[in-house]
Amino acid sequence: MKSAAHILITCGIFRWKLRSKVARNGRRPARGVFLLEPSDRHGWRECRCCRRIHLPDTRSETQRERSGPYSVVVKYSGQNLHRGTPVAEAGTAAADIDVRAADLSSNELELSYTARSELAYRKRLGQFFTPYSVACFMSQWLTEVSASEPQILDPCAGLGVFERALSATSPDFARNARFTLWEKDEDLAQDLVAVCKRLAIHHSVTSRDFLDEQAWSATYDAIIANPPYYKHHYVENKEDIRAAISSKVGAPFSVQTNIYCWFLIKALSMLKPGGRLAFIIPTEFLNANYGRDVKKHLLETGFLRSIISVCYKSRTFDDAITTACVLLAERARESSRGIRFYRADSSEQLGDLTEFLADAEFIEYETSDLDVERKWRSYFPGNRAVDTESSNLVPFSTYGRFSRGIATGANEFFAIRPSTAAAHGLPAESLIPCLSKAQQAPGKTFTRHDFEALRQADKPVYLFDGEATTGKAVEHYIASGEVSGFHHRYLTRMRNPWYALEKRSLSKIWVGVFGRAGIRFVWNESNCVSLTCFHLFQSSRLGESCLPFLFLYLNSSIGRNFLELEKREYGDGLEKYEPNDINKALAPDFELLDQENSKRLIDLQSEFKNAEQNSPEEKAVLEEADRIFETLIRHSRQAVGYKGAIISRS
Repeated sequence: MKSAAHILITCGIFRWKLRSKVARNGRRPARGVFLLEPSDRHGWRECRCCRRIHLPDTRSETQRERSGPYSVVVKYSGQNLHRGTPVAEAGTAAADIDVRAADLSSNELELSYTARSELAYRKRLGQFFTPYSVACFMSQWLTEVSASEPQILDPCAGLGVFERALSATSPDFARNARFTLWEKDEDLAQDLVAVCKRLAIHHSVTSRDFLDEQAWSATYDAIIANPPYYKHHYVENKEDIRAAISSKVGAPFSVQTNIYCWFLIKALSMLKPGGRLAFIIPTEFLNANYGRDVKKHLLETGFLRSIISVCYKSRTFDDAITTACVLLAERARESSRGIRFYRADSSEQLGDLTEFLADAEFIEYETSDLDVERKWRSYFPGNRAVDTESSNLVPFSTYGRFSRGIATGANEFFAIRPSTAAAHGLPAESLIPCLSKAQQAPGKTFTRHDFEALRQADKPVYLFDGEATTGKAVEHYIASGEVSGFHHRYLTRMRNPWYALEKRSLSKIWVGVFGRAGIRFVWNESNCVSLTCFHLFQSSRLGESCLPFLFLYLNSSIGRNFLELEKREYGDGLEKYEPNDINKALAPDFELLDQENSKRLIDLQSEFKNAEQNSPEEKAVLEEADRIFETLIRHSRQAVGYKGAIISRS
């Protein structure tokens, strides 16, 4: 075997010549390089028939996740000794990106990258690429800065889609600009350098995490970005990041803040006077609890000019179930007194920025009228106007509280089929009737008969309770779970004993967690509890007597209009409610109902349960209920979401 200096490895998508001095110096190898030293022959074997050299997969877990299955080619002295084949069906290796031949005025580079990289890897780094047309739309905001040689920052540049867009739409501006680009992914950073060279723009590329950089002294005329998107649970050193940014900007933030907000907050602090910023980020922060501090900071800086929400029924980012918004900010001499809220039906509507801002419908609010405690989705055009000022409204939590269903941490162990219980001889005392999937209750009611049908079909409708009783069968089943390692799961290892269950009492009203055709409420007439596929309503003493009213109200048009102010929106029309979203929603004060209307609502609730879904009978019932609820809450009318001036030039 020749020395490592003569070996060429093609592993996955990479083709790099190995050099033995890299290994001798102990330096980190280049991207995709797996060092093969003559002295490191452990695991190598040569086939006597075809002289194939078989190499062990010595890649790290991250590298395996990045590239997936790979084929290996070993060459020396120009002779091809072995061409391996993919070891699994997860996808064959693709060729490197050819920046020299790619169409830079499209998403060809991004499509090539996503085709040759694993989705799990991209999600771990929060990589969701901007459509080229949207990049062109956003980049137009920057070209109005007055600097002759504008300093431009892109803190998470990826494959340079914004730089490509600027070069295509404003070539003179891009040619005079000085680009400071950051990209954490070393592989993308190398391709980014090649893109910038082909564009012939002045650039510096730093292959590190922008949030790790402690120097904040640099300022920029223009900043543009599509920052990474993932939850705070996966943010490395999130306490350090929060502390550093809070200290620098002089404002407190929640540790639960999503990573894209840290990029936004830091970037705003680096904007020069007269500078402009354009960010595309998920709308989640507008409606999440952690977003309160972020929104407060946006108002306090006075930089924010417009928020353009792209309709959540379209998906802006491939592979991401989220909805996006474009933030346009400017550090003008005077702070912004008003912020405009736009809604785009789809990303295709984002063509020419100047035309969009001039012609599209928007609602403008004075910053003093914007409430950081509220979900800002209610400020965009198109939201239903509902009466929130009536003295006859109370928080839904007046009647009780929704909480999530039971989280086991190991549904494979705890959610049991009748056949499994019988095979292990588990006693009835250790089995709690429980729904494990939302599809098990597809209608608006769930009865004992429905449960029995699921049981007869051997569905997983029992929850194992290892503390309810003792005996050899229970002990053996717990031991089998330990053999399988269920006691080492995240939730189970936090419990003592590990098989202990969260306690939930029976609930009459369930609500689905997700939905595309509206959130679904279920009236429970069984003795079942539920896993996290449903939120469960635990009523107060007052709420116990109002349960029929509450269930009818939640299904009524008026009730759903109030709930819409609290919902969370994701891509492809997906809606979600957290328990507290419903708890904070408003409901009529049912103590003000007279006896006649109380009796009528009870009758209507019974008729609603028995009516066929989406039938004329059901519609008539809900319309009559709406009239009663409307009469009850009618008071001084002030429409949420329409305090600002509604302006349309379309």
